[in-house]
Amino acid sequence: MIRYDGNSDAPGGHDVTEEGLHRDVYRDREKVREERVTFPISAADGFNHAEEDLREIAERHVRRFERWHNTTERANL
Repeated sequence: MIRYDGNSDAPGGHDVTEEGLHRDVYRDREKVREERVTFPISAADGFNHAEEDLREIAERHVRRFERWHNTTERANL
């Protein structure tokens, strides 16, 4: 699972205007990695960047999910 958390008021949230946008990568409900996507940007730009970033990396993360869960046929999901 991938999560972008730009709400600084949420538990574990971050302020994209101070810290930049990042994505959290989860496996089996545990955060395994935090990846920086941008340097500090406006909140509006953060939302747009997250959408664009997800479009660009979606297939890679689907393949990783399949590898982590030993799933080769998407019909089995």
